[in-house]
Amino acid sequence: MSRPARYPPPFRASAVERVRRARSGHASTTATIKAVAAELGINAATLRGWVHQAEIDSGHRDGTTTAERQELFRLRIEHAALRRALDKVTSTGGHATSATGRATQAPGPTSPQARADQPTRAVAAARVDQLGTARSRPQRRVGGSLSQDGTEGDDGIRG
Repeated sequence: MSRPARYPPPFRASAVERVRRARSGHASTTATIKAVAAELGINAATLRGWVHQAEIDSGHRDGTTTAERQELFRLRIEHAALRRALDKVTSTGGHATSATGRATQAPGPTSPQARADQPTRAVAAARVDQLGTARSRPQRRVGGSLSQDGTEGDDGIRG
């Protein structure tokens, strides 16, 4: 959660408006901002940021508007939540419960993504099966020089 604004929005708006009205009486925008900031008892850099953002929001300056910033912030939060949910689903084997209480599952067999993944999953399963059987019992050479336990030895044939 973000910290609350130190200055309320109506105060900010009135400070920016004071800078706009006082511009003609000063040599530069910087001088105007410094004078208004001193009158209001705030930092000139803070007021300069408010004026700059107001100019962007009104279309007089290029940049990201306040509404766009809020939308980006909302989307980043949503993206992070979706990523956490995806991580949870993938770590639980395809099943998880979402915040709304519905069960979410991996793509079903009729979805295009599931059909595309099926060969890959089948190959991976076959490789795992091969590894499991290869480790559980040793393979014998055709010539019979390995015993059942995989060690060199006499296989009962004498020559």
